[in-house]
Amino acid sequence: MGDTTAALVWGVPVRISDLLCSVDAFHKAMPTIQTLRLCNQFGQGEDARITKLPKELIAFIEEELLAIHRQEEESRSVG
Repeated sequence: MGDTTAALVWGVPVRISDLLCSVDAFHKAMPTIQTLRLCNQFGQGEDARITKLPKELIAFIEEELLAIHRQEEESRSVG
């Protein structure tokens, strides 16, 4: 017998300019986000206090970085 699964899928219309701004912002913020994650996970030494930050705070910093880059991309595309 086969397995029966149910899934809910929906689509939301997105303006292509908004999508491209978000993708560009993500692409530009990724090196900083990766550095932040690596420092948080593998930082060494007595001055590496970033290793003690909780994951929730790191996620908040990542969201703020993306928001900053997204604003820059939006202002660049408008102007």
